[in-house]
Amino acid sequence: MSRRWWILTSISLGTFVSVLNVNLVNVALPTISRVMDLEISQVQWVVLVFSVTVAATLLIAGNLADLVGRKKVYSGGFLVLMLGSLVCGLAPNFPVLLVGRFIQGLGAAMPMANGMAITTTTFPVEERGRALGIVGSMVGVGSLTGPVLGGFLIDVLGWHWVFFINIPLGLLAFSTALALLPQDSQSRQHEGFDGAGAFLFAVSMVLFLLALSGVADRTTVSALTTAGVAVFGIFLWWEKNQEAPLLDLGLFKIPLFSTSLAAAFFAYLSMAALLILGPFYLEEVLGCSPSQVGFLMAPYPLLLTLVAPLSGWLSDHWGPVYLTTGGLLLNVFVLLSLGFLGSDTSYLDLALRFALLGLGMGMFHSPNNSTLMGSVPFSKLGVAGGANALVRNLGMLLGTTVVVLLFSSFQGRYLAGIEVPSRVQEIRAFLHGWQAAFTFAALAAALGACFSGIRVRIFNRKEADEMKFKIVPDR
Repeated sequence: MSRRWWILTSISLGTFVSVLNVNLVNVALPTISRVMDLEISQVQWVVLVFSVTVAATLLIAGNLADLVGRKKVYSGGFLVLMLGSLVCGLAPNFPVLLVGRFIQGLGAAMPMANGMAITTTTFPVEERGRALGIVGSMVGVGSLTGPVLGGFLIDVLGWHWVFFINIPLGLLAFSTALALLPQDSQSRQHEGFDGAGAFLFAVSMVLFLLALSGVADRTTVSALTTAGVAVFGIFLWWEKNQEAPLLDLGLFKIPLFSTSLAAAFFAYLSMAALLILGPFYLEEVLGCSPSQVGFLMAPYPLLLTLVAPLSGWLSDHWGPVYLTTGGLLLNVFVLLSLGFLGSDTSYLDLALRFALLGLGMGMFHSPNNSTLMGSVPFSKLGVAGGANALVRNLGMLLGTTVVVLLFSSFQGRYLAGIEVPSRVQEIRAFLHGWQAAFTFAALAAALGACFSGIRVRIFNRKEADEMKFKIVPDR
């Protein structure tokens, strides 16, 4: 096997570990909520602290890799991830757990920002689509394994082990990256790091998060939102005037790049309802154990894993637009149907709906990534990969916040005036919030389908062929 396929093996393993970490924690949220006596609006911070840290540092990690080398940043990220996992597993209380999640977010951003760029620069054009498809399928494998392994670990060893398991896995990913990844050229050693841009971007992300979190009153939320918009505006102005900016704003003038990013943002925004509220529905409404939750959530990532490589191959022959748009339209209808679930839904019914969501995301994922990476010059592939990871995390971040706010608001409105709700009333209140959250998710998927569909007017086979010839590896 040639060296580039060994490099792909390392990147695939790293992608699997990163995705597994996210999905292990999602299954543990109900248990953490009970053990630490937390409401859903509080336990969401386990997800949000990680997500906002990743979102705020992805661009920084990408730029740092250009300065010191992608191998160092990519492999070093797993050491930071292991440290954060140790802190989380040993956490005696909720604040320490959040500190650990912050450290995990720093570590996870480092391989996330660089994996796709390393793959793209390693493979020639005739093999690149296949390689990216394999890496993309690891997202599904990690998503599939996470709920099942997480449920098993919680039942047998306790919730702490959804964090401890990252230590041996992270060590394996670090070792293979150190041994297999090549030392790459440091093309920007002569440039300074855009520290001001990094600071402004991180501050704007934190301000937006606090505004959306529901932890403040309306006046404070307005102030935080205004401050976030102002800081982000200053960030954009700063970046526009830099010779070596943190984020190259010129990429957004490329129609296929900007529409592909927008479609990805709304696609991942739409998945937050299932990934955050799904385990709570299965445990609190249907009475499932953590292990059962893992198996019942598995059809979604399983279909994603199986369909993503096939859809990538089909997009090479038929073009991506109809696959990506069709997948998101399918998800619109499935998400709407999930909003009307009751307390007596059969496991087979749930498995079928989750599988259809996986089919839809599998149709979208690989063709959209291929379009996005193929739309930019070779010299900007690292930035494109970082931006792709950024919008994915921002979509999940914003989706988590809005879903929890909607759920809590509609659930609380249903229970208003009821001092001691009965079990039936609690379930009905849950389903009231559940329906609101999934209606929002369906709307997000519809917006993603719109951005995907408008590419019909700017994409044809001639343009796709021309893009492929632009992207050739540096030799």
